Amino acid sequence: MKFKWQSFLELSKELKDIGNSFCGELREASWRTAVSRAYFSVFNIAKEFLRKMGIDVPERRAHGIVKSEFQNSSNLSEQFIGDHLEKLVEKRIKADYWREFTIPVDWQREVEEAIELARKTLEKLREIGAFND
Repeated sequence: MKFKWQSFLELSKELKDIGNSFCGELREASWRTAVSRAYFSVFNIAKEFLRKMGIDVPERRAHGIVKSEFQNSSNLSEQFIGDHLEKLVEKRIKADYWREFTIPVDWQREVEEAIELARKTLEKLREIGAFND
């Protein structure tokens, strides 16, 4: 049985809710992880779709290639996917790699935005035939 990448979005929602019950660093860790999972719910489906379409997506540069393939498409739905991937990857990088910020980050808002971006992007991926439920 194949793993359904969109399950990462469901996990992201759960982590957001669980984070609400934590304090301090556990809350932030939960919300940061939720942002990351929201991104990967979209990225992995988009990557598999491109490969299915015959586009070479080597693992080493997959994130940039997937984003640019969609952004540079002549198809408006694919451009939408690429633009949302760019927003999601920016949030994921902030969540996964940035330790300190000069301006405090509202992680609750970040995770809510990431979940909504991922939801809309998964809808577009479904519309273009990237996956079936």
